[in-house]
Amino acid sequence: MGNAKLKSGEYIAVRDGAALSFGGNQRWLAEGRPEALAKCSCGAVAAADLFLYLARSRPQWESPLCAAFARAEELSKEEYLRYLSEVLARYARPLPYFGKTGFGLAQGINRYFAENRLGLKAKWRQTALDGGALMRIAAQLADDLPVILSIPSFPLKIKSLNMYRRSREGRGLTDALRYKNRSGHFVTACALEDRVLTVSSWGKRFYLDCEEYLRAARLPAGLISCGYMTLEERASRTALIGEGL
Repeated sequence: MGNAKLKSGEYIAVRDGAALSFGGNQRWLAEGRPEALAKCSCGAVAAADLFLYLARSRPQWESPLCAAFARAEELSKEEYLRYLSEVLARYARPLPYFGKTGFGLAQGINRYFAENRLGLKAKWRQTALDGGALMRIAAQLADDLPVILSIPSFPLKIKSLNMYRRSREGRGLTDALRYKNRSGHFVTACALEDRVLTVSSWGKRFYLDCEEYLRAARLPAGLISCGYMTLEERASRTALIGEGL
């Protein structure tokens, strides 16, 4: 398994005052909306960012929904929230206090692909049941395709999966700040380097240790709630990420 990352130097950038985000932030939805919606909208943010990135990277994958932002280097938070509201209403509305399953998220994304005739199909895969998950993720990133993946939900809150923030650029994960995630959560992978996934979550850059992620996927809770999404072209049925890797 080699290293791979998106070709764009930055992911989706949103201007929030003086700060520039790394992808969308579901917390922004809490401003003037029910807090429960913000807590359960990580899948909608992942889908919205995926649609934007696809529109920017391939002109044939641009849609009317993304057309206004496809060439912009960054969006204002107000622009992003208007766009995200459309994605929520049409393709990724979560169930209150529950959110969406990976299969449900893929279904909404496929509806977006079909309505806009993009010739793409999303497929949700269970990480623990799919041999070669990291190789498929790396192959998709090498093709400049972001990878939506889910962090397991631990019902009893006894176990958790670390999400890391590096304290200084270039430092290893052992020197990083740790955030223990115990609830099911969608993030978007943007790079896989030295068996560390760089992901977008809450508008920030986090890191996942691949070995920790795979161990969590093999736990009983992970067998159900840990997965990732691949994309393939509908017309030729040729996978964008090599099948059987």
